[in-house]
Amino acid sequence: MAPNAMGRRIVVVDIAALAVAATLLAWPSFGWPLTSLDESVLLVYAEQVKAGFVPHRDFFTVYGPAPFYMLAGLFSMFGSSLEVERALGLALHVAIAIGCYGIGRSRDRATALMAGGTSLILLAPLGTVPYAWLGAMACMVNSLALAQRGSVRASVWAGVVAGLGPAFRPELLVVVLLVLAAYLWRSSTWRWMATGLGIGLVPLLGFCLQAGPRMWWNIGPGRAGVNGALSLLDNPGRSLAILTSVLGVTATLVWFAWQRRTRAAVGHALLAVGILPQTLQRLDPEHAIYTLCVSVPLLVVGLASAPMSAEYLRRRRMMLMAMTVAFIGALAAMVLRPSAQTAHVQFGDRSAIVAKSEVPDLMATRSQLLASAPPEGTLFVGSTDMSTVSLSRIFVYYLTPELAPRAYYLELAVGVSERAGSGLAQDIEKADVLLLTRMPDGLMQQLYPHLNRGSDEANRAVAADFCRVAETHWGVVYERKPCSGRAITEAR
Repeated sequence: MAPNAMGRRIVVVDIAALAVAATLLAWPSFGWPLTSLDESVLLVYAEQVKAGFVPHRDFFTVYGPAPFYMLAGLFSMFGSSLEVERALGLALHVAIAIGCYGIGRSRDRATALMAGGTSLILLAPLGTVPYAWLGAMACMVNSLALAQRGSVRASVWAGVVAGLGPAFRPELLVVVLLVLAAYLWRSSTWRWMATGLGIGLVPLLGFCLQAGPRMWWNIGPGRAGVNGALSLLDNPGRSLAILTSVLGVTATLVWFAWQRRTRAAVGHALLAVGILPQTLQRLDPEHAIYTLCVSVPLLVVGLASAPMSAEYLRRRRMMLMAMTVAFIGALAAMVLRPSAQTAHVQFGDRSAIVAKSEVPDLMATRSQLLASAPPEGTLFVGSTDMSTVSLSRIFVYYLTPELAPRAYYLELAVGVSERAGSGLAQDIEKADVLLLTRMPDGLMQQLYPHLNRGSDEANRAVAADFCRVAETHWGVVYERKPCSGRAITEAR
């Protein structure tokens, strides 16, 4: 067999092994109940796109269009369910691992497998939600893997793949340009890579024309309003440990770049520095994983790039042993993780997994909403006091397909929707029935300590046009009808 054919076969076998490892690690998470706000947002927004609505123009989001359109396409082909959504998340895990593997191939096969395997181990605790950030990271690491090959064809594809990254997180266009600078500077193939980058950015630019200028307001000041309000140190001890770990890995990659002065080392360091704000915006384990799932594999490659010696071989054996132990530990943790009993629910063409204990509340809430709204009516999901930062049970939109959401703020955008003139009151005026959730005392102040009270416009809109008709464990139900002078304050 020709050497090239053998090399391609080895790569196919290795990628298949990474895909199997990713599936083993992720499989338990396919049975987790729907609980997180971020996953709920993906489901609801994908359904909005499927119905013909355009992100940013028709509903608020701080993310790029790619995850919503990808998920909407999958829902159209395979049905709307958590399993389909989480399959996309698994695919993103595999894509990141393949990119890390490709970067490691510049050294040797063992390094490549260690880099890819390390990324999967770090990603496992996140479950398989297809976060927009993971899509962007998959594009970034695969772009680096292609760029380091140096050929014209690989350079074009490196630019294309890098250009697709901002379709997931548009603000990362700055990081894309920063990272590719190491391969564009004084490179014989820089024109090809720049051409590929332009091609990769075409879908996002086309979407921008469709979404309009509000997109940039949402991603710029809108995201700043969210991130600027966060409490950075939920747990000082844990936060310090996370900060030390992330900065330590990043600083080591920067040191490698300074010492070696190679395109690869500089590109790795620039990527690690560019994605660092994702962790620094909030020092919790999830945000640490978002960056470490890329920077630690890059560190593995950097450590393996030392000159061959007996000491290097000993260190590499230790790394392989440590990765094997970590994989077994991660798999055991995922399998043995305590989980509430769950139940599958199906409403129309949508299905989900919820905690079995939540099913009675879900059914009671659905029944009351449907009884309080006209056929094919409209629903708004919010909180009992929308003059202050708050969250909502946004997943109710997904679990009540009989009622249409007709709001720009399908999620109560922290630091944005509670402002005067945001349009939240107009969202409420479009609804036939409301579900308003009470926020636990002190929770929002703990999560977002830097936000002051906003406008009372939304609360006044509820008091003016709606009447409280019922309450379930999931919130207070309001129906559009005269209410004999009752006010929203009854529900607070």
